[in-house]
Amino acid sequence: MSRRPRIQVPGGTYYLVQVTSRRQPLFENASDYTHLEHLLAGTIRRTRAKVFAFCWLPHELHLAVQMNDATPGRFMQGFTSRYAQYVHRHTDDRGHLFAQRFSSLLIDPEVWLPQLVRYIHYAAVGGGESSFPSYAHSSHHIYTGNRSPSWLDTDTVLRLLHQRGIATTAQQISYFNADPTTEELRLFGNGKRHTRILGDSTFRQRLPRAHRPVTSGLTLSRLIDIIAISQSTSREEILSLSRRRTAALARALIAWHATERRIATLSEVAQLLRRDPSTLSKAISRHRNTYPGLFRLDAFTHLSSLGK
Repeated sequence: MSRRPRIQVPGGTYYLVQVTSRRQPLFENASDYTHLEHLLAGTIRRTRAKVFAFCWLPHELHLAVQMNDATPGRFMQGFTSRYAQYVHRHTDDRGHLFAQRFSSLLIDPEVWLPQLVRYIHYAAVGGGESSFPSYAHSSHHIYTGNRSPSWLDTDTVLRLLHQRGIATTAQQISYFNADPTTEELRLFGNGKRHTRILGDSTFRQRLPRAHRPVTSGLTLSRLIDIIAISQSTSREEILSLSRRRTAALARALIAWHATERRIATLSEVAQLLRRDPSTLSKAISRHRNTYPGLFRLDAFTHLSSLGK
């Protein structure tokens, strides 16, 4: 069974973790940290990304990043490959410095970005490198008073905190000095055990269709029953040649939810409903303009768990 591809959305905000391949130390001296950040700054300029937080551990790199012109894979490759070349030039080791795969968690930044930044700073504590968050090689000291390097965006996180009533400098320092909550520890894990998306149904609905989670346990037949109940019609009428408005709307809803949830293709739905795919596509556009609230992934969760 093939592995399902990781979700990588240009424009998304991610928690990224890259580990070494053989527990090989990433840094030998202060100039190594400086060089890594120099390479990262170059990648940020090329991809127009925004970095909100970082933590450099001996065997792991932790980042909070907003992508614009690149996927996480391209972004990470942009500076880790160059850093590996730099390390190889200064050592006799020619093996792979980094593991081939990195971990990524796509988050809703409006809800989770400040918590993620705090968690990334705490990574040094969890990794045994520090007994408190003020670790020399993380962005914690930048958020609590030191001048920010030009490539680090702190304004976005501070704006979000201000919206939550954490507005004064003292309040913000207190926030970043606090340990992550139990929920944050569970959700963010150690960068390797987390789910791939952290956001509610509204956030997930905004994702490109190809990157939405696949619904499990919902068949096209069950979807037809759910839509029939919601529209006060019957399966028989939906599958008939009836042109009644309720039946036409139900067919449009079935086609939209089936394709958006990746339950079936439009052609498969059209075949079952005995309609032309183009007819269903036009019906979706027409009815969606009239009944936008029905064309949402959370529209019928009061009737059955549709999966999000």
